[in-house]
Amino acid sequence: QNDTSVLQTQYSVQIDVINQLGQRIESQFKAQEQRISSLPRTEAGQLRTTHVKLSRDYRQVEQQFKNVQLDVKRKRSLAEAKQRELAMEEEQKERRRREKSGEDMTEEALKWQMQIQEDKISEEIMREREEEIRNIHKGMHTVNEIYKDLAHLVDNQQAGVDQ
Repeated sequence: QNDTSVLQTQYSVQIDVINQLGQRIESQFKAQEQRISSLPRTEAGQLRTTHVKLSRDYRQVEQQFKNVQLDVKRKRSLAEAKQRELAMEEEQKERRRREKSGEDMTEEALKWQMQIQEDKISEEIMREREEEIRNIHKGMHTVNEIYKDLAHLVDNQQAGVDQ
């Protein structure tokens, strides 16, 4: 970007110098025409031919310069348009990447959320199983106590029957 601004500044300065030189040449042509018009016909004829030739050559160079300026403007416009187009394409790519990344993040977030829900469900199932196992353990402990009490009663009754 800095190189571009430096080049544009240099280009503008050079164009100004060329325009100033063109103005000086124009003023010298006018001065030469005035000088030729004041000379006698014989001397003026030869100078006039040279003047016309120089003037014609200068006009051709001036036209070429204007064509180059127009070409530079056209190319600069095309380059700027291309640069804007590339910037827009890059912006679109970035937007798509962010959207895709956002979708990937959303998909990944959904996967994590589903995994968390599955983990919660698994934990709840494990808690229920643990509670059921404790209830079964309590029930078996109760049954064991009943069997012990029953065994004790049977032993006491057996002792009463045996007497």
